[in-house]
Amino acid sequence: MSVQMVIARARFRIAGQWSRIAARRSGPPSYEELQAGDLHDPPREIRRAHHCTVVEHRGARAIWLDRNHAPAGVLVFLHGGSYVCGPFLDQWQYLSRLCLRTGMAGLLVDYRLAPQHPYPAALEDVLAVIDGARRERLLRPGAWSLIGDSAGGGLAVAVAARLRDGAGDPPAALVLCSPWLDLAVADPEARGNARVDAMLTLDGLARHAAAYAGGRDLGDPLLSPLHGDPHGLPPTMIHSGTRELFLWDVRSWERRCREAGVTVVSREQPGGFHGYATAVASIPEARHAADEQAEFVVEAQAVEAGRA
Repeated sequence: MSVQMVIARARFRIAGQWSRIAARRSGPPSYEELQAGDLHDPPREIRRAHHCTVVEHRGARAIWLDRNHAPAGVLVFLHGGSYVCGPFLDQWQYLSRLCLRTGMAGLLVDYRLAPQHPYPAALEDVLAVIDGARRERLLRPGAWSLIGDSAGGGLAVAVAARLRDGAGDPPAALVLCSPWLDLAVADPEARGNARVDAMLTLDGLARHAAAYAGGRDLGDPLLSPLHGDPHGLPPTMIHSGTRELFLWDVRSWERRCREAGVTVVSREQPGGFHGYATAVASIPEARHAADEQAEFVVEAQAVEAGRA
């Protein structure tokens, strides 16, 4: 484990402690405060590295990185942020690295956020963007992959399930970073890991899950894919850390996918915190994970091209 990983984890833990102290004094931050740091437009460093284009499909907003590279393939990215905030700088940097490593176009879906727009707004936005890009012939069967971190990872699985069930052409591959697969985080072992998670708290997750679900059953597979059917999902790569709440749900999902005949490559980073794999600007393990993911999607799309 690198020094950078240790330092980053310590910083997040200290920041989390201060946040909990502040919450005890004056209550949790409002959602407007949580969303104040969102980067809905690509930051300057991303605009310097890529040609960026903002598009809308049926009111759903998305940003292309190097749309002219779409013939080589497309990486559709769903950012994390507990469904209530984001995207953030590290997520833009992560998508940028994947695009540069693969030579493909990136498509970040700037889906609507809870609590202002609860489920199914985010799911509908992603499906609208995918359908719009398909109609423009920028998203071709077998020549695109679906990528998500944290909440975006859970959303990516839900989207893949909808596509499998007839909503459109499925991706060639799924790439998930620390995916939130069960909104309730009901596994007792997962809850036991709360004390070592530097990023997430059970109280915070419960609050955000309720905001996203909007009164719906948290066990709905499109809200919590852990409770869904993995049969027929595309080849999947998952990166998670050993010091995060979602590790046990990831393991359960991996096991169910294998039993269903889904190809799964899962990596557990010793000492890794929640979402470490997107921190490509500062953590060597994150850069290694992203490069491994880039190879995975290139190979998966090559396999699909060979079948065409």
